[in-house]
Amino acid sequence: FCTEKLEKRQDDVELWKEKADLLAELGRAEEANEAYERASSLDADNYEIRIEQGDALEQLGKPEKAIAAYREALVLEDQDYKVWWKKGQALIEIEKYDEAVESYRAALELEPSSPDRYIICREYACLLAELGQHQEGIALYKKSLSFEPNYRVSSYEKKQLYKKMYSRKG
Repeated sequence: FCTEKLEKRQDDVELWKEKADLLAELGRAEEANEAYERASSLDADNYEIRIEQGDALEQLGKPEKAIAAYREALVLEDQDYKVWWKKGQALIEIEKYDEAVESYRAALELEPSSPDRYIICREYACLLAELGQHQEGIALYKKSLSFEPNYRVSSYEKKQLYKKMYSRKG
């Protein structure tokens, strides 16, 4: 359907985006990425296309390229916490932890909606715990619980971090 229309309207950014979205839904991430690339070349100021392209690249297992797409999106719009969050997740995949910390910090500063703020706090706390920043991690677990007190995963992980801290001191 989109392909037939695109044969007639090669410069229609919305059709390219629609094609990319459909391909992404079908799990055809490589083709989706190509369609997003075409759409973004036609509308270079559309940060949402770059986000979706980053998501398709993540599905392909290409976190470095996904990060590049997220960075391009952030150049266009740096007030979207989800982009910072996604960039942070991709940075963790390639073990660029210091940059991931900065991305998570930026995401939280933009005051995400619930339940995302709980999840972001929790993931950020896990990252800090892995980096040995236990006090900061515990503070973030507590913060996540202040957002969603009934979500018990943060409570469990916080307790595990306390155990880890005190078993080293003993």
